[in-house]
Amino acid sequence: MLPRSQPRSIQVVVEFDKTLFHQVLGEGGILGWNRYIDSLMSQGLIAAVWSPNEPPPPLIVILDLHRLRMRNHRLDGINLVHCWLADADFECSSLKNCLMGCCPRASFRGARLHSSDFRLVEITGCDFTGCLGLETAMFDGAVYAAADPPKGLPDEILKRCVAEVDRPPLRPRQPENPAEPRGDEQAPLISHATIHFVPTDEP
Repeated sequence: MLPRSQPRSIQVVVEFDKTLFHQVLGEGGILGWNRYIDSLMSQGLIAAVWSPNEPPPPLIVILDLHRLRMRNHRLDGINLVHCWLADADFECSSLKNCLMGCCPRASFRGARLHSSDFRLVEITGCDFTGCLGLETAMFDGAVYAAADPPKGLPDEILKRCVAEVDRPPLRPRQPENPAEPRGDEQAPLISHATIHFVPTDEP
């Protein structure tokens, strides 16, 4: 048992099949996807947050959409802030006004990023070459490994990001040893899970 002075968070990564994303998006569009995310948030299934002075919660659920392939798609206004998007491909897509989740090594080559929000997310090794709208995109506090900085960001934007010198870049994802979202720097328990909404009796 860990001492009380050393709180830890068990990170459970609920890995959704990529077809779920395409199904929700196909049936309801961007608005339908955002409503779906809002419903998960309202039921306390995702988006656990805590202040720097508080211990992390015992459970963190992340929507695992690594290696998502969305080239040449119109995704303006989409909420991906709670998604793990390592190695995703958004090349030449429109992501205006989007809320982006952690996306190490993702490709945004030629994408339209007007007013997109990358604040406080992981952008190690991302490729922003040829992107449009970077002058209005928000990158304050975005983090990257100094050994593997994002490509294609103007110097004035890169200065608003945080280079972490003491942390090596994320290793390429291997099927038998998948890279994990960075939470409090401990490996998560990776789990495939089915979520059931169970009615409860009112007190």
